[in-house]
Amino acid sequence: MIPIYIPTRGRINKQTTWQSIGPEARERAVLVCPQEEVQAHINNGRHCLNRGDVKGINNVRQFIVDHAVERGHDKVLILDDDLVFGRRAMPDAPNLRKTTQEEMHELWERMDRMLNSYVHVGLSPRQMNDKHFPHLFKEGMRQNAVHGIQPKVLHKENTV
Repeated sequence: MIPIYIPTRGRINKQTTWQSIGPEARERAVLVCPQEEVQAHINNGRHCLNRGDVKGINNVRQFIVDHAVERGHDKVLILDDDLVFGRRAMPDAPNLRKTTQEEMHELWERMDRMLNSYVHVGLSPRQMNDKHFPHLFKEGMRQNAVHGIQPKVLHKENTV
């Protein structure tokens, strides 16, 4: 399964994304946090990657890309730390319902498969989801909190 990186800072007691992604995904997910938060997250049963003194979300995402390349990952997911996921409540309606943890596995597999063809994939934010109903897939849509990437390509092209 695809590795998951969750950059975080200052949210030791509230890891919304960590809880939302499901138990299977938590096995391969890591919180990317400052050194001073690592032990607290470990004490809460979370996997961590110490980002040292890297600051700013753009720099942290670059750190993740560089780390993923060093680890030999062809694909990774980078998720904001405050996410709750939703999916269509009914196939013929644009409204959403909260995604169950069991359904999260399907999402990660789909993003993994899409990264076979695309360098960057993601999810539309909830507030934009109804704009392209009834389509489940669109190219060139806005993405801001869930990024599936091919880190080696981004690293090679220096495009993060």
